[in-house]
Amino acid sequence: MPAAEFGHAGRGWRTEALPIVLLLLAPLLWLYPVTVGGRTALPVDNLAQYAPWDASAAQFGFDAGPHNALISDLVLENYAWQRFVRASVRAGELPLWNPYQFAGAPFLATGQASVLYPPAILFHVLPLPMAYGWYLLLHFALAGVLAYALVRGLGLGSTSALLAGVAYQGALPLTASAVFPMIVSGAAWLPLLLLAVLRVGTPGVAPARWLCAGALAIGMQLLAGHPEVAAYSLVVAALLGAWQLLAAAVQHFADLRGQLLRAATLSAMVVLGFAIGAVQFLPQLEAVRSSFRTQAPTLDTVRGWALPLRHVFAFFAPNIFGNPSVHGYWDLFSATWVAGKPVDWGIKNFVEGAVYLGALPLLLAVAAVVQQAMRIRRALGGETWAQIFSLRIFFGLLALLCLAFAFGSPLYALAYYLPGLSQLHTPFRWMLPFALCVAVLAAYGLEDQIAHSRTGRFGALAAFCIGVGSVLIVAVLLMRVFFAQLAPVFDGLVQRLALAGSAFADGRMFFSFTGRWVLQAAVVLAVSGLAVMLLRAADATRGMLRIASLLAVPVFVAADLALAITRFLPANAPEMLQFEPPVIAFLRSDRSAWRYTTYDPEGSKPLNANSGWLFDLQDVRGYDSIIPLQYVNYMQQLEPQSELQYNRIAPLRSAAALGSPLLDLLNVKYVLTRSLIDLPGYTLVHNSDLRVYRNERVLPRAFVLATGCAFAASDVTEALLTHDLRHFLMLEHGAVLATAPSRPPADCDPQAAEITSYANSEVRIAVQVAAPAYLMLADSFAPGWRAYVQGAAGTAPIEVPVLRANANFRAVLLQPGAQSVRFKYSPDAVKLGGLLSFTAVMVWLLILSGSWWTHRPPAEAASGAARVARNSLAPMGFNLLNRAIDFVFAAYYLRVLGPGAAGDYTTAIVLVGWYEIWTNFGLNAWLTRAAAQD
Repeated sequence: MPAAEFGHAGRGWRTEALPIVLLLLAPLLWLYPVTVGGRTALPVDNLAQYAPWDASAAQFGFDAGPHNALISDLVLENYAWQRFVRASVRAGELPLWNPYQFAGAPFLATGQASVLYPPAILFHVLPLPMAYGWYLLLHFALAGVLAYALVRGLGLGSTSALLAGVAYQGALPLTASAVFPMIVSGAAWLPLLLLAVLRVGTPGVAPARWLCAGALAIGMQLLAGHPEVAAYSLVVAALLGAWQLLAAAVQHFADLRGQLLRAATLSAMVVLGFAIGAVQFLPQLEAVRSSFRTQAPTLDTVRGWALPLRHVFAFFAPNIFGNPSVHGYWDLFSATWVAGKPVDWGIKNFVEGAVYLGALPLLLAVAAVVQQAMRIRRALGGETWAQIFSLRIFFGLLALLCLAFAFGSPLYALAYYLPGLSQLHTPFRWMLPFALCVAVLAAYGLEDQIAHSRTGRFGALAAFCIGVGSVLIVAVLLMRVFFAQLAPVFDGLVQRLALAGSAFADGRMFFSFTGRWVLQAAVVLAVSGLAVMLLRAADATRGMLRIASLLAVPVFVAADLALAITRFLPANAPEMLQFEPPVIAFLRSDRSAWRYTTYDPEGSKPLNANSGWLFDLQDVRGYDSIIPLQYVNYMQQLEPQSELQYNRIAPLRSAAALGSPLLDLLNVKYVLTRSLIDLPGYTLVHNSDLRVYRNERVLPRAFVLATGCAFAASDVTEALLTHDLRHFLMLEHGAVLATAPSRPPADCDPQAAEITSYANSEVRIAVQVAAPAYLMLADSFAPGWRAYVQGAAGTAPIEVPVLRANANFRAVLLQPGAQSVRFKYSPDAVKLGGLLSFTAVMVWLLILSGSWWTHRPPAEAASGAARVARNSLAPMGFNLLNRAIDFVFAAYYLRVLGPGAAGDYTTAIVLVGWYEIWTNFGLNAWLTRAAAQD
C-alpha cells in the first residue's frame, strides 16, 4: 500500500471515504455564508450603485457602496439569464429566444446560461438567489473529488491525492471565476477527462468504461456553455493523449496494433462527447459565426491582453495588486486600519489576474519536477526513456506551456492558430489547466516528501520554506525601522510603476500596502514548512494522531486558499431583488408592446445594461458575449458603439441619436435618463428616481406597408442613411424588387397591426390588407424564424418566407384579406443537435451497459438472478430502448417535415417498400432457378 495512505490494509473504503468527505466539505470554508448561512452569493448590493436603486440603497443597508464592484456580471448577466430560464421552463417553453435584449436575439444558442446542463437543475428546485451558493459548492466539490480521483489513478496515495483535490478546488483561478458559474462548471470536469485519457489503453482496464467517462466530461463541458473552457480542455487532453502514444511508441514500438486501437478509442471518445453536447454546441457554433466576434483580433492584440510579467508576484501574494473587496489598508507606521476605497493598481483586474495556487503546492510542484530530473540523470539504459516520458515530465512541460500562454509569450501563437481559438480574447484563462498541473505535481512532490521522511532524506523543503519566510519577515521589519532612509526609493517606485501613481498617495502608503501582503506571504511560507515537518511524525504514530499528521499539509493548503478568496465573494440579503423602484412601476403600467433605452451623456449608467430584464422590460441595449453582427451594424448606424469590447450595446450619448428614424423603428417608446432632454418629439412623462421621456415618433411594434414602399438595397449602410425607414421597407439585396420605392413618403405611412399574442419564441398578429402588402415586425431577424399565414377561420395555415427587413427586422409578404400571422422560432441547429445528443446518450448507455455486462464478476454471471436478467430483463430493456429511439426519431422528422410533408415521406417509403418486394420476388425466383440449374 502506498506510504501516503490514511488507513491500513483491508480498509480500502475508509482510505477513500475520509478524503472524499473532506473534499466535499472544504468549499464550505468560503461558501458557508451563502449556503448554510442563508445569504445569497449574488452581488445584490452592486445594483445600489446605479439608478434607480441608488435612491433606496440606505433602505437595504447598501448606502456604503458595493462590497465588490468587480463582480456585477453575476447579477447583471447570470441572474437575469437564470431568472429567464426558470420562468420559461415553468411556462412550459424552452428558452430559445430572448426578447428582452438587442430587440430580440437567440438565447439558448449563446450557451452561457447552461440551460441544458444537468446540474443547473439546482436553479429550478431551490430559491433562485439561494441556488448560487449551492451550485458553486457542488462544482468546487466536484472539481476536488475528480482531481483526487485523477491522482489516485496515477498510483499516488490518498494524502497526496487529497492535497491535489484541495489545491485544485481552491485554486484562485477557479474560485475567483465564481462570477462566471459556467466557467467553474466546465473546469470542474477537466480532471475526469484527463483521467479517462490516461486509463484508455491501460492494460487490464475496460477501455469502454473510460471512453464513456471521457465522453461524459466533454459533453458536460459543452453543455455548461463556455466554449473557451471546453476548447482548452480538449487541447490539454489531446496533448496528454499524444504524450501517452509517443511514450508507448518509444518504449513498446512493437505494439503498433495496440496503439492504433488506443488512438481510435480516444478519437471515438471525442466524437461521442461532442455528440452528447451537440444540442448546445451546434446552436452555439451557429450563433458565434453570425456574431460580432467573427472578426478575430490579431495575435499581437491578444498577446497584449495576457498577464503582465510583474504579475509573477501574485503567485505568492494574491492581493499584492489590490482586491476590490478590501476597502482600505493597514498603515504599518501607525498600526491602524485606514478605511477607504479599494486599492487597485493591477494591470489586470482581480478575476483576470487570479493566479494564486498556494505557496506550498507551487513549491511542492517545483520539487517534484526537480526530483524527476534527478531520476533521469541517474537512469541507466532503457530506464532513461521511461523516466523522460513519465507523467511528471508531461505535467511539468504542460504547466510551462500554460504559463507561457497565460503571460502572452511568442509561444501563444501555437494556441492562436488552432481552429477557432483565434476568437478567444482571454489568454490568462490558461491558468485553469495550469492550476490542475500544479495540483498534480504538488501531489507528486508530497509523495516524495513522505517517502523521504522514511528514508531519512527529509527536511530540505521545510527548511527552505521556514528560512525564506523568516528572511522576508525580517526584511519587512527592517525596512519599516529604516524607512526614513528608504522613503525616496519607495516614492520613486510609485512614480515609475504602472498605475501605482493613481493608487498610492506616496511611498509610505505604497510600503504599508505591499508590506502587509509580503508579511502575510512570509507567514504562509513559514507555516508551510512547519506543516511539511509534521509529516515526519506520521510513521511514528498510529490512529488519530497519524491521520492528523498526514492531514497537516492538505488542511493548511485548504485554509490558505480559503483565506485568499473568502473576502472576495459577497454574502448579501436578497430582499433588494424583489424591490420595485417607482420608475419601474410606472413603466410596467404600460401594457402595450414597446422598448426603452437610456440617454447617458455623463456615463452614470442609469438602469445599467440587463438590469431592466429583472422586471421583464424590453431593451434595445444588452450585455452578452455573443451579440448578432447584424444588430451591431444596425446600432453602429444609429450611434458609434464604444462598449463592444465590453460585450455591450451602449446607451445613447448624443442628441442626434435621439432624433434618428432608426431609433423610432426599434419601437423605442421610452428614454430613461438623469439628464434633461429638450428636443421636439420627446415628452417628460415621469420624474422620480429617473426621468422618463416618451418618444412621440415611435413606430408600432408591428405595422403594414404597401408593396410600393419596399425596395431592395445592395448597400445596406447607404440605404439606412439615405432613406427614411419610418416610411419605407428595405429588403435584402436579391429580392425581386426595384432598387428604389415606387411611392413617395406621403403614401407610405405605416399602418399598425394588432399583436394578439406575444411570447418569447412565438408572436401572433391579426391584420387586414386591401392589396398586397408587407407586414413588418420590429423584432430582430435570425435564421430559424418561420411565419405561417392563416386566412379565414378553418383554413390551413400556409408557411411564407420570413424576410430580413431594414437590415435587422422580420417581414412577410401578405395577400389581400383578413388573416392571422404566426411567427415561430424553431432553429434547425437545435433540432439537429437535440437528435444527435439523444442518439449519443443512447449509444453512451449501450456502451456502458455492454462494458458492465462483459466485465461483470464471474460469480454474478453464474448466479440465477444474472441468468434471469440475461434472458428476460435485458432483452426487455433493450427493446424499450429501441422503441424510445424510434419514438424520438419519429418526433424529429415530424417536427422537421410537418404533417403534410411527413405524410408524403411515409407514402414514398411505403411505395418504395412495395417496389422492393415486387422486384425482389421476381429477382429472387430467377436467382433460385438459375442456381438450381447450375
